[in-house]
Amino acid sequence: PLFRSHVALVEIRDREFRFTKLPLETVRLFLFETIKLKDSNVNPNREDKVEAYMTEKVGEIIEKAKEQLRDKDRCPRLPLVRLRVDYSGGY
Repeated sequence: PLFRSHVALVEIRDREFRFTKLPLETVRLFLFETIKLKDSNVNPNREDKVEAYMTEKVGEIIEKAKEQLRDKDRCPRLPLVRLRVDYSGGY
């Protein structure tokens, strides 16, 4: 890889501190998608419909993650999922 992710271990004693750079052995899969409600048939004024739609979308993202993680034995099994919802359709 071009770069390797690290974390820092901070050791504090009295008023002195020291950083130790530790390389990460595995990286958790992060999936990010943006959903525009104006591009769907969901009425944004119906909270139950929006919630059901978002639940469906998160399920689809998790299925994508399962496919991507299939051959990666050392990678953590649970992905981080971020779903940004755009309500700016003039509602």
